[in-house]
Amino acid sequence: KQIKGEGSEVIIDETIKFIANAKKNNKPFLAVVWFGSPHEPYSGLKKDLKLYDSLPKALADKTVALTSNKTGKRVRRPLRDVLRERYAEITAMDRAIGKLRGYLKDNGLRRDTLVWYCGDNGTPPSGINQSKLRGLKGKVYEGGVLVPGVIEWPAGIKTPKTSNVNAVTSDILPTLCALAGAQVPKR
Repeated sequence: KQIKGEGSEVIIDETIKFIANAKKNNKPFLAVVWFGSPHEPYSGLKKDLKLYDSLPKALADKTVALTSNKTGKRVRRPLRDVLRERYAEITAMDRAIGKLRGYLKDNGLRRDTLVWYCGDNGTPPSGINQSKLRGLKGKVYEGGVLVPGVIEWPAGIKTPKTSNVNAVTSDILPTLCALAGAQVPKR
């Protein structure tokens, strides 16, 4: 089944349908959402692209290699155009996450629902102009592996906290099992 629309919005709309069904049937739920954004080949809605029309013109002087939306082959494009599309994807993803959070709040699910956002890897060369970190996506240095992680769970995390302790995404399954009182599956 093909579903047309902006990818992040489509994914969140389907997630909300899943959660609504669980709520209707008075069932607990676990929804794992993997966004395709921001991954190349990049694109963006006109309204989101417009937000980044003021990127520095000098960024157009540098080109980066990435996959073409039209051909699926590697092409070189101006970094300014690519970043504009990447940032538009991030904007749409942020809006979709806000829609999910709004749904949870409006339906009395926010307090007891743990929302865990994390990136999966560093930024590719096509998605960044400069960084203080060493390395990029595909490298073992900070720029390749250091990603954001945000957990929101009003019933379990009463006061906002920041941690400087490094964690790894393979900690997610054991942590969720512990919070749910379930055994970690034998794998």
